[in-house]
Amino acid sequence: MNRLFCAESVAVVGVSESEDNLGKNILTNLVSFDYQGTIYAVGPRGGQVLGHRVYSSVTDLPKTPELAIILTPARFVPEILNQCGEKGTQWAVIQSGGFRELGAEGEALEREIVEASKRYGLRFMGPNCIGAVNTANSLYTPFVALPNPYRSGSVAVFAQSGGVGLSLADRLCASGVGISKLVSMGNKLNIDEADYLAYLKDDPDTTVIYLYLEDFKRGRVFAEMARQCSKPIVLHKSNTSSLSGTIAQSHTAALAADDQIVDAVCRENGIVRVRTVAEAIGAVKGLSLPRLKGKKLAVISRSGGVGVVGGGGCGGGLGG
Repeated sequence: MNRLFCAESVAVVGVSESEDNLGKNILTNLVSFDYQGTIYAVGPRGGQVLGHRVYSSVTDLPKTPELAIILTPARFVPEILNQCGEKGTQWAVIQSGGFRELGAEGEALEREIVEASKRYGLRFMGPNCIGAVNTANSLYTPFVALPNPYRSGSVAVFAQSGGVGLSLADRLCASGVGISKLVSMGNKLNIDEADYLAYLKDDPDTTVIYLYLEDFKRGRVFAEMARQCSKPIVLHKSNTSSLSGTIAQSHTAALAADDQIVDAVCRENGIVRVRTVAEAIGAVKGLSLPRLKGKKLAVISRSGGVGVVGGGGCGGGLGG
C-alpha cells in the first residue's frame, strides 16, 4: 500500500474545463499543494486544465501512472479500471458513488469492477469515497477544494465517511495536532479496515491511529492486526442503533456489528473506543503528547471541583 501513498505519478480521471467539475478540484489540490510527482489529467472532452493537457483516456497517456484517481459516473468505472489494468497501473482510488449503496444496479457495477481488479491484479480504495492524503509528499486527492494543506504530523485519520475524516483532520490541525495520512474508505470493496490497520501499524510516519468505522468487513483479522499493533488506536465505531443503521446502509452500504462484541474487541486489544467526535479529538490529542516519565503528575486548578475531577481522572496509577 506504500505504492499508493507514495505514488510518483498520478492520473486524475474525470477532469474537464467545466467550472463545477470535481475532477478539477482534485487537480487543483495536487497542483496548489505542490505534489512531488507527475500529474496526468484524463477526460473524454480533452482540452487543457491548470496547464495540464487532458488526455481522452488512460490508454492515451505517455507513461503508466502509478496511481489512478477515478471520479466519473459509476457506469463508466468498470471500463476505466480495465483501461488502467491494460496500461499497467496497479493502484486506484475510486471516488465515484452510485454502487451498492443505491441498490441492485450498483451491486452489479461493483461486481464488474471487482472482476476487472482481479483480472489485472489491481488494488483500489473505495468506491464511494473522498480520497486520500499523504502530507509527506503532498498527495492530496479529495474532490473537495481544500483551502490549505494539512499540518504535517504523525496522526493517521482513516474514516469510512469522508466528511467525518475531513472534519476531524481540520479540527486536529486547528488545535496544533498534525496529520500523517488521511483516508476515506468508502464501501471498502477491495481494501478494508484490516488492510489499512496492517499498513498503519508499520508506517514509520504514524504514531497514533484514528479509525471511524460504520461496520467491520473482516472483524477477526482487524482484531488480530490491533493485537499486533504497538501504536495507540482510537476507534469511533458508529452505526449502533436501528436508525443509524438505516442511514449507514444508504451512506456506505454498511451493516452494523453487535456493539457488545465491538466493546469486547476493544478491551481485549487495547483499543480506545470513543463515541463522539469531541471524545475522539480529546483522545487523539492526549495520545499524541509525550509519555509521562514517571508517576508524578500535578493538577493545578483555580476551582476545587475541577481539581477533584482532574484527580479522579488520573485514577490511582499516576500518583500526585
